[in-house]
Amino acid sequence: MLRTKPILFDGKGLEPLLFINAEGADHITIAINDAETGKPLPGLGFADYVGGKRGVVDSERLQVLWASHVGPDKTPLFAAQGKRVTLEVRFASPAARLYSFWFASDHCGASRGWVAAGGAGFNASRDLVGSC
Repeated sequence: MLRTKPILFDGKGLEPLLFINAEGADHITIAINDAETGKPLPGLGFADYVGGKRGVVDSERLQVLWASHVGPDKTPLFAAQGKRVTLEVRFASPAARLYSFWFASDHCGASRGWVAAGGAGFNASRDLVGSC
């Protein structure tokens, strides 16, 4: 199990989405908890977690989804806006690995972060495009 330190999620002007870089992603479950109470935010608990794309086991950019937030007009993390939260990850297999997570403003998963020397698929020194 992994639990982050409290994160202040402001999400201002964003369509907040969570992405992970994981190996064995089908053996990972994720919840977003209120940092004060330790309880999952409505619709963002382990029981609500549906993972990412079906059949995806390894991914460098997998969008995290919860059942109550799946659909074209729903965005997963509005319940977290303006709150101090913790991200809690449970591993159902010792082979599962979580390398990183980030919040993005679009379904392409652009982190807006620096990519140091660049790399395949990057046209700038920052990840501004994501997978689209």
